[in-house]
Amino acid sequence: MRTRQLFLSSLIVLLSGLPAAAATYTVKGSGGSFTTIQACASAAVAGDTCEVYAGSYSGWTQSTNGSAGNPITFKAHTGDTVTITSTVTVTNRRYITIDGFRFTGQAINAVDGSGTTTSNIVFRNNTIVWSSSGSSSASIYLYGDRSLIENNEISGSGSDAMEIGGQNVVVRGNYFHDVNGSTSGEHIDFVQVIGGGTTPTLSFSLIENNVERNCFNDGGNCHFVIIRTGSGPVADTVIIRFNYAQNMDGSGVSLGGVGDNVPNARMYNNTIATGHLTAENGDCVSFQNAPNGVVLNNICYNTQANGWSPTISNAVGNGNIAFNTGYSGAWNSPYSTEETYATLRNKNPLFANFPTDGSLQAISPAIGAGVPLTTVAAGDSGTGVSMVVADARVFQPGWAGVQADWLRVGLTTTVQIASINYATNTITLASPISRSPGTPVYLYKDSNGQGVLFGIAPDIGAFPFGQAGSTPGTPTQVLVQ
Repeated sequence: MRTRQLFLSSLIVLLSGLPAAAATYTVKGSGGSFTTIQACASAAVAGDTCEVYAGSYSGWTQSTNGSAGNPITFKAHTGDTVTITSTVTVTNRRYITIDGFRFTGQAINAVDGSGTTTSNIVFRNNTIVWSSSGSSSASIYLYGDRSLIENNEISGSGSDAMEIGGQNVVVRGNYFHDVNGSTSGEHIDFVQVIGGGTTPTLSFSLIENNVERNCFNDGGNCHFVIIRTGSGPVADTVIIRFNYAQNMDGSGVSLGGVGDNVPNARMYNNTIATGHLTAENGDCVSFQNAPNGVVLNNICYNTQANGWSPTISNAVGNGNIAFNTGYSGAWNSPYSTEETYATLRNKNPLFANFPTDGSLQAISPAIGAGVPLTTVAAGDSGTGVSMVVADARVFQPGWAGVQADWLRVGLTTTVQIASINYATNTITLASPISRSPGTPVYLYKDSNGQGVLFGIAPDIGAFPFGQAGSTPGTPTQVLVQ
């Protein structure tokens, strides 16, 4: 009898140490676990899911955290339209996923400031259609480290798609379109980073495969990305790649300003098309107090005034096409100092499906005309998994849970990144390879694992021509109309 009691006692102790099974709650008007999302949010713990069925619901304030590998997930039931009529607040919360809802105003909010600990928020597959276009609130107002904002569609607002900050943030596959600045008097940006005081900036983060189209009546102040810092922390190493921005009455990417510090930005393989066509407001990309910037393999199509450089100061550029219809003259520096200037300036990229996207015709001069992103450094050992390059900041090692970049080193060797030491330009590879100093290094697959390199050299712009007419690397929402 005593043996049996000891066995039962031991079993109870063992079972008590096991994690409780994750629960899936249903939210319905009737017949579910809860009738409001707030009630489900208050009950859910790490690993739980609140599955919301068709209907209209208020937003909620998140009071509990998920954990690594066990987020608290809120998702719309498959096939149902679930409308959220007010903001979801996630300030100081961690490991929360919000997936598949339709919002009629500001969708998500995590306030900025000293002492906030928001992190690991995933906001994906949502639609934001403003019912009051005069609002000045950003659709996504999210400050926190390791946030993932992907595959959302935003339209109808009179303000920014997102105001964000934090480290290791990934913004990819989003579609922002048809926004009217006259309804709010706001300056409209796809990604806005302001900074200043205790407000965090955006650092060591990725903006990839997004689309902005049709931003107007904004007094020349629509931007695809604008990053400022004010008196706040430095905005260091933001990678902006494979994005498409078209029909904006302002500029493409604006990094820094008076009193700002936005170093080490890397902008490559973007297509900025049809902007304001003025010298100051129509820049394809502007770097001001944004030192050590790099601008490679971008298309600037009918964006800036004739002759005005598409790249404004403080950046090294190469492999970029600047084209204005009917213009055949010279362009100002620093664009005129690029090694590829003589061969690429005033080249019509010959889009196949413009303005819907910036995909290339088979005879486009942008195909195979790009330059390497970096090279193997002279001090590299030539073998093993620790590879030193001239510039490691053009790549990312898997921020916010996305796939780490794949590289092609030389003509044939492909390998995935395991980690990066940006201070020493050292990339730790997932497997050892042989290489030689000076060997060119390219991006082979992006953060989705999609191929972006198909020839000896990369294509220029956001839409690699690919093989058999395909366009891997295409921003995922570009065909949503």
